[in-house]
Amino acid sequence: MEISNKKMYNSFSVIFTARKTRNSNDQRVIIYVRITLNSQRVEMSTGLKIESNKWCEINKRAKGSTEQVKTINSCLGDINNNIYQVYSMLLGNGNAISVYDIKKHYLGNSEERVPLWKSLTGYIVTGK
Repeated sequence: MEISNKKMYNSFSVIFTARKTRNSNDQRVIIYVRITLNSQRVEMSTGLKIESNKWCEINKRAKGSTEQVKTINSCLGDINNNIYQVYSMLLGNGNAISVYDIKKHYLGNSEERVPLWKSLTGYIVTGK
């Protein structure tokens, strides 16, 4: 589903959340980023982990003043800023956008995907 940016108002947010790993012995949590655009949302891992007692659910950031906490919060700030830049760029293009477009551009997978049948057409015709 694509959302047109021609609306007067787009509801857009970026929040971080932490979840326990599947390994129940690990006391660390994985930090995810959730992008929401007009009730449509997508989540992806930030690749960051932190001890569960150092995560603040209210502020959606690491708590404390250690170097590890400062580094994690700095990375989360960078991720947040980069996602907002992608959103602004896509919105400025004037095309309809979705959270999946934002995710693709943020991850660097924004090139047009060629359907498999189109990529095989030259092979089938030429035999190469």
